[in-house]
Amino acid sequence: MNSFRLDYDAAGRLLNPAGCDLFLNSLRAAQPADLFFVAHGWLNDRVASQSLFQWFNQGLAPVPVCGISWPSHPWKSNAAGLLKSGAELASYYLMKERAGEIGAAFAIDLSRIARYLPNTRIHLAGHSFGARLVTSAVHATGSDEQAPFVQSLSLIQAAFSQFSLAPEGAFRDVLARRLVRGPILITHSKHDSAVGQAYPIASRLKGQNASSLGDASDPFGGLGRNGAQHLTPAECIHLNLGDLQSLRAYLNHPVVNLNADRVILGHSDYQKLELLESIKLLWSPAGTARPGRTS
Repeated sequence: MNSFRLDYDAAGRLLNPAGCDLFLNSLRAAQPADLFFVAHGWLNDRVASQSLFQWFNQGLAPVPVCGISWPSHPWKSNAAGLLKSGAELASYYLMKERAGEIGAAFAIDLSRIARYLPNTRIHLAGHSFGARLVTSAVHATGSDEQAPFVQSLSLIQAAFSQFSLAPEGAFRDVLARRLVRGPILITHSKHDSAVGQAYPIASRLKGQNASSLGDASDPFGGLGRNGAQHLTPAECIHLNLGDLQSLRAYLNHPVVNLNADRVILGHSDYQKLELLESIKLLWSPAGTARPGRTS
């Protein structure tokens, strides 16, 4: 089995637990070297999310891919109309919080999977609010006795604060405690108007700069627009998406900001070969060590 999906309801309950057991049994029999989880973003329905999961499944084969599906659209809407009505703004705040809550619930299942597969490298990725979901999941594993067991984290046009990993950020422990064994890859693009404009406006209205219009100097800026900010050179390196030679040299660096201005031309314009090639490097012999319990 090379593809699967875990479906969560709004309360973080797994909707297909029997299917999850079959998935685990299949993986335990196969003992794959790597396993990739990806969470979709805001306002993706089942059809849209399945399309995303299939794209990764085809592009990353033969590595097994598991999609994380969550209810990210309480009302019919679209990202372009983010600030056009109170209902859509309320949806934004609700979905941002829900992504974090479901991420914490997913962390429980993720820990279970890691116990089933002690010799498998586990990789997480997420787009938009899905990036917040998987980051929340990693953060929640901090209390797990087997942590850290996540090998890599890829945040694709992430819709949360550019300071989240900084000393003042809500997810500082992810970096400070190295809850990700390998790199945290963060794509960012000046063409992402959803994160570059709509996200800061909504965050400014809520006063959420510390929990996460504009560029890196904006206290309400987002990761998908500017990458991670307020980190030291020892913590974060800045590269261009598609520069595989440079990325290969920094696969053990804690955080890698990947400037995608020339590749990603919009918030959802991320299904690009350059992204797949960058993710594939995460399980190359030079960039991944087998997970194991730290003393």
